[in-house]
Amino acid sequence: MIIDAILYAIYLFIGLITSPLQLLSDVSVNSNIAIAINTANGYLQGLKPILPIDTLVAIILIYLGIEVLVFSYKMIMWGLRKIPGIS
Repeated sequence: MIIDAILYAIYLFIGLITSPLQLLSDVSVNSNIAIAINTANGYLQGLKPILPIDTLVAIILIYLGIEVLVFSYKMIMWGLRKIPGIS
């Protein structure tokens, strides 16, 4: 019962935060973007024997993930320091 109330409160909070976005109309991506990605993919396929593109993309994504975690930790610690009585 208490868990249900907590989960429902979280659901309402997320709904409140995202309500401005839900009021906007649906959008569609321009078809030229997909064509540009396919063209860039074709250009990069020539470099694949020399430079492993898949590995580089994976490394960049892992690096960005770590940076997001570090930034999140810093933001949480900043928020905790703003609470009176917690050092």
